[in-house]
Amino acid sequence: MVDIDNLNEMRRIDASGLLGLTERFPEQLKEASQIAEKKLSGFSCEPENIIICGMGGSAIGGDIVSAWAWEKYGVPVIVNRDYTLPAFCKQKSLVITASYSGNTEETISAYDEAIKRGARVVAISSGGLLEKKAVADGVLHIKIPAGMPPRGATAYMLVPQLLILGAIGVSECTSEIEESIAVCRKQKEALCGEKPTDRNPAKGIAKRIVNTVPNIFGNGISAPIAKRWRTQLNENSKMIAREDVFPEMNHNDTVGWSGDAQPQRFSVVILRHKYEFERNKMRIELTKSLVLNRAPTLIEVWAEGTSTLANMLSLMYVGDFVSIYIALLRDIDPTPVPVIEQLKKLLAEKKA
Repeated sequence: MVDIDNLNEMRRIDASGLLGLTERFPEQLKEASQIAEKKLSGFSCEPENIIICGMGGSAIGGDIVSAWAWEKYGVPVIVNRDYTLPAFCKQKSLVITASYSGNTEETISAYDEAIKRGARVVAISSGGLLEKKAVADGVLHIKIPAGMPPRGATAYMLVPQLLILGAIGVSECTSEIEESIAVCRKQKEALCGEKPTDRNPAKGIAKRIVNTVPNIFGNGISAPIAKRWRTQLNENSKMIAREDVFPEMNHNDTVGWSGDAQPQRFSVVILRHKYEFERNKMRIELTKSLVLNRAPTLIEVWAEGTSTLANMLSLMYVGDFVSIYIALLRDIDPTPVPVIEQLKKLLAEKKA
């Protein structure tokens, strides 16, 4: 197994520099704020609902925004991962279309449908067809920096969405973004590649779960972060992982854990935070003692910070590092995703 305290070895494997890109996340949050604030000057809207359209790494920002707004806003905020839009999308809907490349076919399809229905539309991309359509249609387009894998551009996809909600009076979010930047900067010092394993929580977690099928559990605001951990393990680590949430998992998944004949295959990571509902706290402790302790490795990762957003992003940041360190342990470049590119090529050929 690769020595992930050997910087030269890590640089050799991480040929595309995803670790360095991840270490820049706090600065990306700041840059994204500056970009979006300029574009959103004077923006106003009173929507009946908000629909955030995106796929993969471009959609996780919507998941975070939706969970963040859950107790802050009296209007539904949903994430749409499909070609089509729900029937309730009408003229008083706000549709945020987010595609890092600007060419995601599902998001382009949803954009076209939103325009046809007369909804208020905002587009976020680094360019591509989405930018061209937005310019032609007179739609507000927030252009973000290009040249990154979508999952490495989360800050640029997330912050504009938060500031859109802030601009329409959902909730004050600037202070939460600022706190998140400060918290993640502090975390970076402990999680970065230069910090050795014995003082680096992310490297320690990576070594404990590298040869397992990780099961990531969230609750409340950490539910979308559990999804982010799972998808980062899928794409960066090139491994199968799964995610679930409390209390729902107590109505199905718990039974699977009680009867599985090979629990040693799995590891458990529970994402904890200060905003947990009291009954969920109780459920987590009871479930750990009843069934989750059958897994040889059970880890709890606690959020940092005071605000809702800081709690969410601090948990996400740990998972991003963990996924990269697992890839490096396995001598795998975390950036390329050839099977996704192959699928896109095959779909394009079918379209032609």
